[in-house]
Amino acid sequence: MDGGSGVFAVSVFADRDAMLAANAYAKAWAEPNLGALLTAAPEVKTVAVTVHLDAARQGQDSYVLVRMTEGLGPSSALLPTVQERLVPLTLEQPGFRHLYSGRDEAQGDLAVSVSVFSNRSTAIAAHAQVAALMARHRDLWPKPARIVLSGEVLAAAIAEKADPHL
Repeated sequence: MDGGSGVFAVSVFADRDAMLAANAYAKAWAEPNLGALLTAAPEVKTVAVTVHLDAARQGQDSYVLVRMTEGLGPSSALLPTVQERLVPLTLEQPGFRHLYSGRDEAQGDLAVSVSVFSNRSTAIAAHAQVAALMARHRDLWPKPARIVLSGEVLAAAIAEKADPHL
């Protein structure tokens, strides 16, 4: 994380069952192997991704921003503005790589967005653009999006198809 105050992981799965199985596997490994390094229990947010964007051009270096926005109304009221304004704005940002966004399963008025950019400066600049758009639409986004985690990607893995024997 920025400032060296910890680490975070973001995982995206094709379905909920795969996510639950992978989380249980990771937890069973992490407790005996990393338990002495942890100062608090990990916080887990589970989000059904409703918006997923990938950049046309990918790159190697990456920086991740995790944002949360509270106080949201129904998705049906947000989606037209997201599709018409927020998606194009995001896709045109320099250094954009990926976006995953959806509602928190435990708190329905909370959206979690994970954005991946080429580096910190492009991520922060893009966040400012998105925050400005959201501020112009306080009827849809009554509270500002806040960055809750950010940092450089230290390790990344992409699985095209899961091995059913793992």
